[in-house]
Amino acid sequence: MKRNQSGSSLVEVLVTLVVIGASFAALLGGLGMSIAGSALHRTQANAEPSIRSTANIIQAATYVNCTGPFTSYTSGAPAGVTIVVTPLKRDGSSFSGCTAITDEGLQKVTITFTGAGIQDSASIIKRNV
Repeated sequence: MKRNQSGSSLVEVLVTLVVIGASFAALLGGLGMSIAGSALHRTQANAEPSIRSTANIIQAATYVNCTGPFTSYTSGAPAGVTIVVTPLKRDGSSFSGCTAITDEGLQKVTITFTGAGIQDSASIIKRNV
């Protein structure tokens, strides 16, 4: 057997494959994190406009007494938005068992956006003018 044969040994080829494989795995991991971060950012960026547009819809809608239904508040709300209406007394405290007769014309409307691991909310006060 000659000693000056050129070429790579099996060990050198295996080491090269391991290094290339580790580099490829790191590249894919970084790409995956970038995609996940981008999706989260997109959801966060959509939260505020969704809440704001829903708040504008509710403010423009006619007052609905506490017996409901609150379809004028919820119609047109974007996906991921939930709306909770809490009747209030004139002193600002909430009460249950509200009827059309006991409605004091004041409501706290909480708008919540939920999506892709985030939750953001805002509250507005709706008055019967």
